[in-house]
Amino acid sequence: MLMPDSEAESWTVLGDDHVAVAPIERYLAWGEKSPNTVKAYVHDLKDWFVYLVASETARANASDHTAQPPEGPAAS
Repeated sequence: MLMPDSEAESWTVLGDDHVAVAPIERYLAWGEKSPNTVKAYVHDLKDWFVYLVASETARANASDHTAQPPEGPAAS
């Protein structure tokens, strides 16, 4: 992303709602970092958050399936 007033590059991670991911923004704002370091961090943090969302979805789906009683003939 290019900053409108300075033409400086800025990197961030957007969520599914196209809004910056707050924990990543807070981390990137902390301390001095070179632009190349920020770019590398953003790439890796995006991968990490994609993994976290996918693993949470998989865990939720597994929980949904394991919480269901098995299908089959009703016990008499």
